[in-house]
Amino acid sequence: MAMKSTTKSQHTTRKSPVTMYFIDISPGRSESQLRFRLIHFWETKNIAKAGAFLGLELLFIDEYV
Repeated sequence: MAMKSTTKSQHTTRKSPVTMYFIDISPGRSESQLRFRLIHFWETKNIAKAGAFLGLELLFIDEYV
């Protein structure tokens, strides 16, 4: 009786993620993508003016030490 292999092949077509820190980013046009883990997201509304949108604030951290 032949036994089946229990291992799975992990074939992916995506590129491996490359670590990029905020210090590595230069201003201007670029074809790079910045991916980060969002820590917290705030959306601010003005309750005096029927909930008009005022702005938003994002908090994220850089892992570079």
